Amino acid sequence: MVRCLLILSFFIVSKMVCLSQDTNPFSVFHGEDTISAPIISDDASTAATNEQELNKLKVENPFTISHIPIRKNQYKKIESLKTTQKSSDKETISISYIPLWIMCLSLCLLAFMLFLKRNHINVLLRSIMNDNFMRMTGYDENQGRSWPYLIGYMLFIINVALFIVLVLQRVFDVKQSYMILWGIIFCTVFFVGKHLVAGFFSWVFNYDKESGFYQFMIISFRNIMSLIFLALNIVFVFGSPDWSKALAMLGVGVFLMFLLSRYYKGIKIARSYINSHFFQFFIYFCAFELAPWIIIYKLVKDLL
Repeated sequence: MVRCLLILSFFIVSKMVCLSQDTNPFSVFHGEDTISAPIISDDASTAATNEQELNKLKVENPFTISHIPIRKNQYKKIESLKTTQKSSDKETISISYIPLWIMCLSLCLLAFMLFLKRNHINVLLRSIMNDNFMRMTGYDENQGRSWPYLIGYMLFIINVALFIVLVLQRVFDVKQSYMILWGIIFCTVFFVGKHLVAGFFSWVFNYDKESGFYQFMIISFRNIMSLIFLALNIVFVFGSPDWSKALAMLGVGVFLMFLLSRYYKGIKIARSYINSHFFQFFIYFCAFELAPWIIIYKLVKDLL
């Protein structure tokens, strides 16, 4: 009797639980991203709909990998596209680019200068470091009128003019015709004109010895500066446009450093003359050393 009651109560409770639940309690729900399996039905339309859904899932699977091989001609096309893109990125300098030809001319002049005097650079460095060696070299080289020093001075004028033009074009975006030609003419008049003026006043006031040594010192300094500006121009022409401002600042810094060093050595050379003729030296220094730079600064400031 007890067993019959237990079995009867078990059936009654299980029937009540099944009637109270509409869904299967053991089914797992994964959210909206999970698609339940299609219900098998005898209806033909329901089976076709389920088959379409399955095909859609197969097509839209993001993890499918295509195993279709690439043909050989497609590889050639891809490689040709890559090479054309690389060549278009590299070919940024035209053969008719004038600074490129000026670089070639400067390198030819440098080779000819070293052909005439192999130890010319070594002599320049020793002259700057030692005043007595500079005096001795000045006597041997006719105060800088020999061919190696003249070629070095020509290199200085060409490369300083090219450096100024490149800075104006790439940093300040100044575009004018014949800029390099006008730059070379301006540098020639400015730098060579100072030598002519200094030679004239040395003849008038009769201090040819000190003036000749001072002019030779200027020529020696500018021979070394020609090599530095040649290297800067090569980097300017073949380097990245992002380096333009840094190269411009570096060139101006080098020029100012050599200019101040030249003024210091010039004062040492004219020390005896300064003690006896200080007023004349002060007028010369203000009129021919400081005034030109102030005028150039004013002109550049107004133009830019």
